Amino acid sequence: MAARLKEVVGYRENDKIMLCNLADFPHGEELFNKEHRTFYRVPSGIDVVAFDASSMKLSFQPVTLWSKHERIPVEIVQLASSRQLVTDDDPRAVYGIAPETLILQRARPSDSSGLFVPVGQQFSELSSSKIIEEIVIPSRYIVHDTHHRLRSNIPLNGAIGRAIGTLVGDGWVIDADKTTSGVALASVDDSVAESFKNDIGILFVDPVSLCRTNRIGGDFGIAVQSVRYVLSSRALAKWVLEMIGKGAKNKHLPPFFLFTSRQFRLGLLAGLLDTDGSIAVSRGKTNPQWMINYTSISLRLCQELVWLSRSLGVTATISSSRTPKKEPCWQVTFSTPEFHQLRELPCANKEKAKRLNEFFSSTPPRSDLGGYTRQDPIPTPSSVAEYLATQYETSSSGYVSYRKAVKTKFVSRFLAKSTLTYLPTLRLNSDPLLQRWISIVDNTAIRWDHVVSYEKTGIAEDGYDLTVPGYETFMNVEGVILSNTLQIHAPITPAAIADAKKMMLPNMLLSDQRRDKLMAFPQHESILGITLASTKTADSNKKTRVFDSHDAVIAAYRKGEIQLTDPIEVKTEKHAEIDPLEDRPRVWSPEEAVSAYPPDEIFDVCDENERNPLDTQKRRSGDSAEEATAGILP
Repeated sequence: MAARLKEVVGYRENDKIMLCNLADFPHGEELFNKEHRTFYRVPSGIDVVAFDASSMKLSFQPVTLWSKHERIPVEIVQLASSRQLVTDDDPRAVYGIAPETLILQRARPSDSSGLFVPVGQQFSELSSSKIIEEIVIPSRYIVHDTHHRLRSNIPLNGAIGRAIGTLVGDGWVIDADKTTSGVALASVDDSVAESFKNDIGILFVDPVSLCRTNRIGGDFGIAVQSVRYVLSSRALAKWVLEMIGKGAKNKHLPPFFLFTSRQFRLGLLAGLLDTDGSIAVSRGKTNPQWMINYTSISLRLCQELVWLSRSLGVTATISSSRTPKKEPCWQVTFSTPEFHQLRELPCANKEKAKRLNEFFSSTPPRSDLGGYTRQDPIPTPSSVAEYLATQYETSSSGYVSYRKAVKTKFVSRFLAKSTLTYLPTLRLNSDPLLQRWISIVDNTAIRWDHVVSYEKTGIAEDGYDLTVPGYETFMNVEGVILSNTLQIHAPITPAAIADAKKMMLPNMLLSDQRRDKLMAFPQHESILGITLASTKTADSNKKTRVFDSHDAVIAAYRKGEIQLTDPIEVKTEKHAEIDPLEDRPRVWSPEEAVSAYPPDEIFDVCDENERNPLDTQKRRSGDSAEEATAGILP
């Protein structure tokens, strides 16, 4: 049961997004204690972002338990992107995909080298899960102001989003608990002030007016002129204080920002860029080099801005920086190839709007350059890389890249997508490993960050974890998918044991009861053991043993003559017919086998008193259980 240290996670409660340290995650009463771990109930209605291993999609899922792990040995897993996982030495500590099989698995830090960890990059599906079109101002905020009567219902459109973004950047609340309270905005751009007046006016019943005060000097020298605009409204002051926080270090986005329309989120981003954003261009090279950043001393605001950006399909990262006064701050940097798609961004600042227009009118920044492609690798099995290399001329860059991938186990997403465009028939190839690789390439919502090293620190600290039933994963604030504490249910009572025997028979595990077919690939951990036990390893040199019947196989196994991993062949008249066209034993496909013997007619070779009573309903007349299973079960 892996524990996490120094992790920040986002959770949803009542359609609001909150960020917190995992140590401070909401929890209730203590439920039970096991060794050094104590488990607590998580109140209903609290969801985190989880990762579905089957569909490889992100979604909000309920949390049931929060656990504290006392004095665990700290290990640090280093990822290629410089991200770090601070965890313990647990078999489930690192969650990632094995590049040779493209199967998700869990591993200790010491066994995780080369695994590709999933990272959530685009949150558009999370935003579209539920759209909040308007919000109701709480009645406690609706006071009888002398001027500027606030509406009780506020539409969450692009204009309101831009107004809130502007306040987050350069606004603040004045004396929220006093009669003379209101909101203030500092700006040196008249276009921003005029836009703010028009946008914020939507919140009020009557036209609004802003009180303007000029100021020369201040923190950045006597030559700097700034203008302060004040809108008097006690109700607005109280509402804005809850929406954006108090003090520059405590600024944050509205807690409902992720569940609003795209227009609102674009307006919110535009308001932020109008104030504390930076849009610069360097012309030192042949093509202009664009840089788009946002700066704040509030880490929470920057973390939420990264989520906002990803919900719009734009990757963003956080780094430390310095203000003009050399004070520490945080800087959010946006991916310019992806930002180039936000042509509808409604910035009001004239100078920044002019630069954005130039940026959007220019040739899109290339996404196939080294620095960008290294941030978006696709795990690639060596067998797939070797095959794809043969599809290119030996003198081409594609050939060289795939030959290199035979050793590195990855290629850039740009190359992978280019290959699928260049070779469209690859999508028709029936090879399951190649098709799984293609599905990973197509899934742009998830990026992959591979493990490069790990460190045993020799330090013991308290760690924390969550339980997300059915998904066993949750996402931290950086988008990294983490494996959570596993909740195991063991049958204890006689009735539970009998039910487990009935449901764990091979005909229940290996067949899809809904579609009356065999499953093409195991989807649950409970049957991975059966799959692995019946899978021939690539380096196996054992000779295949031939048996006349399944009874002979079982007898040999019980005598210790064969192991579960030994290759065997069973002679059966029913499923080893001689094909008259080929003059060789006929090999039945899964579809042919199921057609001949549907799943409800398949029997496990077990004692009569353990047989599933449901199996006896449609038993083929004259067939024994062994005959029914011949040629279908391994």
